[in-house]
Amino acid sequence: KYELLYSSIDKLSKKQKQIIKYIFFQGYSLKDSAQILKINYQSAFELKKRALTRLNILLKENYE
Repeated sequence: KYELLYSSIDKLSKKQKQIIKYIFFQGYSLKDSAQILKINYQSAFELKKRALTRLNILLKENYE
């Protein structure tokens, strides 16, 4: 059921996968995720934004 989502996540960079995993699968806040990844909050925000944008593109490509 979620194969497409998981395969798309696998195509993200290592850091992008980590931020997605921490926030959406493990329930950490963005602030906590930033601390775990040892990056500042703004960097975590941008990383999450880029990861979601990339994920959106990957998922759309598979639906066209």
